[in-house]
Amino acid sequence: ANASIFAIISAFFFEPLPVKDPDRLVLVLQKSAIWKMPHGHSWLDYQDYRDRVGGFDGVIATFMMPVHLSAAGQPPERAWIEATSGNYFSMLGVEPAQGRLFQRGEGEKAGTDPFIVLAHSYWKRRFGADPSMVGKTVFINGHPFTVIGITPEKFFSAQWAIGPNAFVPATMLAQL
Repeated sequence: ANASIFAIISAFFFEPLPVKDPDRLVLVLQKSAIWKMPHGHSWLDYQDYRDRVGGFDGVIATFMMPVHLSAAGQPPERAWIEATSGNYFSMLGVEPAQGRLFQRGEGEKAGTDPFIVLAHSYWKRRFGADPSMVGKTVFINGHPFTVIGITPEKFFSAQWAIGPNAFVPATMLAQL
């Protein structure tokens, strides 16, 4: 029992995220008079931090949300996706297991990049690790998204203890 408890504590508190320079990551939240708990920023706030605030090597944006995810011939499944800025994977130094990840310039204009990157564990469970998934269309809340890549097996998210099923550009949120 002690070994199991230590393994869980070790995994959550002592193992660094499998990203480039995990000890340099900083989470920036805000606290308002109305909402006393720390919470995230708007997309416009993110752009201001990215474009105008010095002292950071770079800034990424991320937002978790539940969706209905389906593929041709399969019923929709409730899944969690992480909507991210286009520089999310490159800033974290994450390389794809299959296909590609978001590229420079993608995820900058609202509604123009209906791409999805599947999390490795979700790709294995839901699609049987089918390498031909890259390039196929899946549907998020009924909207088509092209699968462009699969994350590496050991990458789950830049957020601690969270493992979304997929990643989409944050600029696609209005379509969802």
